[in-house]
Amino acid sequence: MNENLCLELRQDDIVRVDVYLASQCSMPVPAQVNSVQFVNSNLFTGAPVLTLTLPLGDDVPMRDVPTLKVQNARQASGNVYTHDLQAAVQLARQQVESAVEALNGKDFNVVYTRNNGVKDLSYALPNASMATIDETQSNNSVTTLKIKLQSMSALIRLA
Repeated sequence: MNENLCLELRQDDIVRVDVYLASQCSMPVPAQVNSVQFVNSNLFTGAPVLTLTLPLGDDVPMRDVPTLKVQNARQASGNVYTHDLQAAVQLARQQVESAVEALNGKDFNVVYTRNNGVKDLSYALPNASMATIDETQSNNSVTTLKIKLQSMSALIRLA
């Protein structure tokens, strides 16, 4: 057994993804603290930089349920978790491109809403978040938003 890979968690019931700049998040320190009590006290200020939704809504529509993989590895400084989200989007390529551009070089956090209403947070370490786009050109062109960040915690339950 590889002791460096201690945990792998997959979430595939996400119906909404909200991406907030870290400057819009007033998360208690340390971030591992149960933050349910902070949700109603303005944990986030301002609107998200990007919102992806299922089913089709006013925000950027996703083609299918996105996948989120959270994996941890032991480092000298402790456990470091890698949060890896992939979401195929439709009809909104330029909106996603401008959001990715707005996130370039900035720290951000991601809130996931599951189909049962439960919300979880990926809280990024400083300088450890990245968003990119992959495009597949064919008869059915697909734009995939990829978000990867590193954290000192797995998903943090918000509500």
